[in-house]
Amino acid sequence: MFVIVDIETTGGNPLYSGITEICAVVTDGTKVLQIFETLINPGYAIPRNISALTGITQAMTDKAPTFAEIASQLYHLLHNKIFVAHNVSFDYGFIQQEFSQSGYVFNAPRLCTVKLSRKAFPGKRSYSLGNICSDMGIGIQNRHRAGGDAFATGELFHLCLKQLGQTEVLKMARATKRKIVVPPALNEDDINQLPEETGVYFFKDQRGKILYTGKAINILKRVKQHFDVKRGKTALQLERIHQIEYQLCGNELMALLTEAVVIHNHWPEWNVSGKHVGNRYAIYHFPTQGGFSRLQTEKFRKGSLSGIPFPRFRDAKQTLGKMLHEFDICPVLARSQGRCFVPGCYCENHAEEALITHNRRVEEAVMSLQEQRNRVLVKGNGRTTGEKAIILIENGAVAGWGFSEEHIPEKEMISCIESKPDIPETRAIIAGFLRQAKTENNIPYQIISLN
Repeated sequence: MFVIVDIETTGGNPLYSGITEICAVVTDGTKVLQIFETLINPGYAIPRNISALTGITQAMTDKAPTFAEIASQLYHLLHNKIFVAHNVSFDYGFIQQEFSQSGYVFNAPRLCTVKLSRKAFPGKRSYSLGNICSDMGIGIQNRHRAGGDAFATGELFHLCLKQLGQTEVLKMARATKRKIVVPPALNEDDINQLPEETGVYFFKDQRGKILYTGKAINILKRVKQHFDVKRGKTALQLERIHQIEYQLCGNELMALLTEAVVIHNHWPEWNVSGKHVGNRYAIYHFPTQGGFSRLQTEKFRKGSLSGIPFPRFRDAKQTLGKMLHEFDICPVLARSQGRCFVPGCYCENHAEEALITHNRRVEEAVMSLQEQRNRVLVKGNGRTTGEKAIILIENGAVAGWGFSEEHIPEKEMISCIESKPDIPETRAIIAGFLRQAKTENNIPYQIISLN
């Protein structure tokens, strides 16, 4: 069974952009069996050039479901099918990233209709979707919309399947499965017995010293990526790995915190990025010569008290986009001194009125991010059914964490918490988490104020 997929997005990178529309067409290779199509609220502002290309506006997606809200239905539709798309890495990468953030592990065999059409119909002038469909006599209704492009891709796929035969096409799908190289001191069973659950894993040398630790939504899948034939560890590194151990955490936040403390305590040789202080980027706001408040994402200035710090550029970029959208801030005025020309935007008002409106909204957005709860308890999924992972936060610092039974009172839960060191890395992780919690309604955690 095959599923033809097309998405529209706010940009080209799944780390910094979101999906605005998706269409999935299930086919047995000859006829269409099922169709799923919807707009999606991406959680990002939609750039004007993207709206001009696709016709999808911010207003159209504001009332649409988020990916997390359709994740279960979409997962069951795509699961156990061959994922087909034109330039499949693009669509697959976005969807896999969104599934991961929604708590799903998605991994499917995939086929690219660019590669299929090159093999089936060599010598064409171009294999872009528009050109190859034109050459093959395939009409595209609603170009650059998920439904129109998905149906055209489906017709192209059926032609390729007819030309190449199902045996050859299935062979190309199987070829996408990753091949791994197992460390000499281990065997494949040592890897395959790893759980497909959330936690941290450790590569250890012959003496049991930690060489590397990492967090993973799916430990088995992530470890296999390290041993990928093309992009995995070097032969010299493989020879040094004698043990692979793991620790289940129940949820991604707990895994991130655990990883940070392990790196802080053990300083593993291969953990390079995790050894730097957590806050490496920040959102800064400052007045321009014209008086308009500017918002800018850049490297964190050590010792600066004005910036709003973030551990990763992606976090800062996403938060800035959400700030602009949530507080209805003109993105052009926030980043430059031009005008956005969006109908109805306050930047078209009288200069003094636009200045007052703009600066007030920027100030409200910045203040909303700077607010911190004094003492909170975060509850997330535990390692087993009926268990909760609990994290105690005091004045922006992680006081400790642990696991408890799901239904006991919060005061009793706190007695299960094991104290942890206050380090910059865990502070950065928690600061980013709390900011995300303020701007998103669908995070899989419960935050309880203990003030």
